Parts: sequence; C-alpha cells; structure tokens
Amino acid sequence: MKKFFLLIATLSLLSGMARANSAVTVNFPSDTTWYSTARNGSDFMGNNGGFSAPMSTAGDSITETFVTGQTYVSTLIVDWTVQDYFGNNPGATYENDIYINGAFVGYFLVDDCGFCANVTPVTGSVSFNPIYGFGTYNISVVLAQTAPANGGSESFTEWNAAGASATVVLGTPEPGSLVLFGSGLLGFAGMLRRKIWS
Repeated sequence: MKKFFLLIATLSLLSGMARANSAVTVNFPSDTTWYSTARNGSDFMGNNGGFSAPMSTAGDSITETFVTGQTYVSTLIVDWTVQDYFGNNPGATYENDIYINGAFVGYFLVDDCGFCANVTPVTGSVSFNPIYGFGTYNISVVLAQTAPANGGSESFTEWNAAGASATVVLGTPEPGSLVLFGSGLLGFAGMLRRKIWS
C-alpha cells in the first residue's frame, strides 16, 4: 500500500513539473506593445496601423510585459518581421538586442538594404541561463546603434512573414532534460553573446 501512495505522489510531482516546465506562446509585437523612439515619439503599435514608428536611433525600442505563470524561462523562440528601410550606408548592419526582464538574451542584425522597404523575417531560437520572473516577463527589443543622418530606419510589424501574428515562445526545459541542461550551462559558460539567426 505504501508503494502505491509513493507511486501516486511521484506521478503527481512529475505531472506538476511537466506543467511548470512548459512553453508559453504570446503575441509579440502586438497591439499592446509599446514603442519608444527618439525621433518619432512613443505609443502602442495598435495605434500605428500594426507597426512601430520608424526606429533609427540607439535606444529606440519595443517592449511589453506578459503574465505567463512560469517560475522561470530559459529559452526564447521568435517569429517576427521588420520593415527594413535602412539606406545610405552600404554594407552596414544594425544590431537589435533582445532583453527579458532586463537581462540580455540575444540579438539579430538588420542590413542596410538601400531603402528597399522589404518586410524581412526574423526567426530563430536561443537558450540562456534561467531568468526567474515568477510568472511575469518583460520582453524588449532595443536598437543598439544610431543610423547616420538620412540613413533610414526599421519598423517592427505585428505579423510574421506568413501573415500570421508575430509571436514569442517563452520556454523552460522538460523535466527529463534538466540534467543535460545543467551540463550544457557549464559548456556554454564562456560564451559572452548568443545570436538569433535570421
């Protein structure tokens, strides 16, 4: 009988761990994503036709807070698009840094495309040391450098390249992979930056 109760308790614990260590998908950017730009003011994307204002100055950003119920997160998957209107600086790339609760987790680059105005996909995933938000996570994307005078800009959109809503998946490792995750952290301890490939 004791073995039976022990089995039930173990199954309940594992079941709870599986729920706690799941992925949560949120729409980001969305109508309620706040953008802030030095040259174009600040507002919600829903008030700007589903776009952020053009971003061209270091520190320009989009940000939103989500309540997900997760104790911590350690992976991020993105599916975004950026309208690329950078120009007049051939060969240049513009870095966008991604933060969760103020912690840097990755970045992606947007090319100077000669004012092409292409809607460019930004997709990929990144893993990082656990960020303990205890259910609440602030996601921000910040332009890292200023475009030169008359060098154009970028704008984030609320949809992805397929026309669906732009998304972020905030995840944690499954219980069976926690040991591997721990050893992986040791292997990646020397890495200073992680790149989200577009």
